[in-house]
Amino acid sequence: KDFIPMFTAPNFEPKEWVKLFKRAGARYVMPVAEHHDGFQMYDSE
Repeated sequence: KDFIPMFTAPNFEPKEWVKLFKRAGARYVMPVAEHHDGFQMYDSE
């Protein structure tokens, strides 16, 4: 997790993502709390 401070996502545009999902026909979007490699997107030990 040492790289987390380097991840700033300066070009992250969530509204653009929503537009893309809608155009693709998505009816809902659900964020994932844990990646397949075990990286948790929440405070963990």
